[in-house]
Amino acid sequence: ESLRRVALSILSIASKMVDSEDAKNLSSWRERPQLALILNATRRAMAREFAESMNSSSNKSPLHVLPISPPCSIFLAKASLILTQPGDDLYPALNRYFLRLGEEHGSLQDFGRQPAFISLFCSSTTEESMASKERCWAIQTLGDSFITKRCFGPLMACHGFELLLSRVEGLVNTPDFFELDLIIRALGRILENCGQGSIDYLASKHGLLQWLCSLIVGRQVHEKSHRTFGEILALICLVLKKSSGPTDDETLLLIRGVGQQGIDLHLGSQSVSIATSLSSLLLHIQNESKGALGEINLGRAMSIIDKLRVKKHCAREILCYICANEILLLEYESPDAAQFCCLVLRTLLLVPNTNEHVCKTTLECLLRVAKCFQKSLAGANELGFLTMSVRALCSKWRESRKAWTELSLLVQ
Repeated sequence: ESLRRVALSILSIASKMVDSEDAKNLSSWRERPQLALILNATRRAMAREFAESMNSSSNKSPLHVLPISPPCSIFLAKASLILTQPGDDLYPALNRYFLRLGEEHGSLQDFGRQPAFISLFCSSTTEESMASKERCWAIQTLGDSFITKRCFGPLMACHGFELLLSRVEGLVNTPDFFELDLIIRALGRILENCGQGSIDYLASKHGLLQWLCSLIVGRQVHEKSHRTFGEILALICLVLKKSSGPTDDETLLLIRGVGQQGIDLHLGSQSVSIATSLSSLLLHIQNESKGALGEINLGRAMSIIDKLRVKKHCAREILCYICANEILLLEYESPDAAQFCCLVLRTLLLVPNTNEHVCKTTLECLLRVAKCFQKSLAGANELGFLTMSVRALCSKWRESRKAWTELSLLVQ
């Protein structure tokens, strides 16, 4: 409260300075009229808001200073820097915005919304490059100003969230990812700071989680930009983490598709930027699934697990995820069953920080395979040796020790 009073005093002094006769007669101060526009619009808006607040409540002190929302304060600060530079590309658009305030007695009308967002995002200029600059500035300002859950109301008041989602739909298949990255970063700030209630609202009313998954599944985003894929994946994990409700089966199916593409991207590139988000996503899928996650054929499972020996990041989660699926083996693939079991056991020994869940899931997968092809596994010397090699690792936990004992009897 005391800091706001000091700020209001400074604002009042600055407003009187730019409106003084000496300032008006100073020909070298060319940006004075624009600064006066901003200061007077802000001062009048605060006076209007204060009067409305006093009329609605009799308990407030006459010295009470209302806080300005972060979207409004950040916008005013950034706009003041641009309006002092007539050569800036954004100068015409922002100057028009403040000149139009004269129709409203010079008072800023967007105290309860994201100021100028719609006029800049839906620019009326016919030049595409200039419209893109105005739109990108609006998006960046939105991202910079969304710092608390108080910012969610002003965002929704100007339909900002819906506009961002609709714009992404038009950008996701284009080769230029600059504006798309700006929007995704802005969405990240919104979801990080908007609070659990707002996340639940966006998930239920706007289908946010399904929409994010649809950007990846079937869109081939990972082939165009690994960074964009990683940012979208991080947004999905953030929504899953902050959402309070369970994931329904249809959405879980979409998330599995995202997980499959994430595994392929992680194993097929040198980037480790998506490893953390991918680990979180795979764990969520396993926790939410009832029984086996799905089905995967033997060849694909072996191809993925084989790459884990050189990919240490997220290897534990990927191994556990693959083994939690139902491995599909055809009758003619029975000779490959022993090779698959050996590959899984070798990888289990190499994976760092193995825990009880990973050991248990892996051994249960091998048990399912061994029971189907017990005859082809019997007498496999390498398999028997590897089974004995993981004994010390699996003996730490009761469930893993039980599964290991049953597996060792099958392969002898």
